[in-house]
Amino acid sequence: LAQVVVVDPFEEGIDIHYMVNVTGHGWRKLMRAARDFAYVINRVPTPQPIFEFIQQQSGNDDSEMYGNFNMGAGFAIFLPQKDVDTAIEIVRDNHFMDTLNAGVVQEGPRQVIIQPKNLVFSGETLDVR
Repeated sequence: LAQVVVVDPFEEGIDIHYMVNVTGHGWRKLMRAARDFAYVINRVPTPQPIFEFIQQQSGNDDSEMYGNFNMGAGFAIFLPQKDVDTAIEIVRDNHFMDTLNAGVVQEGPRQVIIQPKNLVFSGETLDVR
């Protein structure tokens, strides 16, 4: 997946700052880089039906689900705002993948803020070896 969504934008001169799989540890994985940034998410994709099934069967709330599962977001690429529309167009046109401009990165305490779900994950909640 990384090669598919990164190579073409990179070859077109897009300045990719950071990228991360949104797997194990869910959306908390966005803050895997040990830097004091707040990842402010203002749009989330519609999760696949399997996640609704898991949530219903497990009784997990949104915090548990977004904290541990990708909830429809498999990969995140961080790049300058000026390049977002171009990168989205490249990936959609070349690979027919759903993409979205999900938010912004701000200086501040290390955390992920998922505004549409009213969730905040602090840096202490991520323990990746």
